[in-house]
Amino acid sequence: YVPDDVRDPDPKNAYINTIEHIDTEVGRLLDTLDKLTLTEKTYGQEHILTATCLNDVATFVQAYGRFDEAEVLFERASKLQRKLLGDTHPHAIATLQNLVSLYGSKGDVQKKESMELLVQAMHAASAPPATIMPHPRAQPDEPHLRWSARRSNTP
Repeated sequence: YVPDDVRDPDPKNAYINTIEHIDTEVGRLLDTLDKLTLTEKTYGQEHILTATCLNDVATFVQAYGRFDEAEVLFERASKLQRKLLGDTHPHAIATLQNLVSLYGSKGDVQKKESMELLVQAMHAASAPPATIMPHPRAQPDEPHLRWSARRSNTP
């Protein structure tokens, strides 16, 4: 894909502009991969900033259509985040959601649907527990309501 601002009606210029655009994009991709290498060297393989960088690089790589590479990076990020932050941490869930998007882009419906179920389960597990409210016709002298009746100063 070449953006409209790079296109030129003259075929020779269009070719040169396209090559320059590709060169720029390849440079960006290599810079991004270098940042991941630097992050891993600086913080180590099992650091939360490494996991964040893995997720960011995977998103960038996915944008270039390098789905298999993005999948490996997202999976590494997800394993690290879940290990370091817990399964229900918002960052861990967001990376799983990124995998859902990736599987959709790849056309892997089975993995996409499976991952969607996992994301839903993680969201449910991260939600605060529901408060059980007494039935409106319950009597205040019922054992399970005594504490709340005392607290609200009702007989």
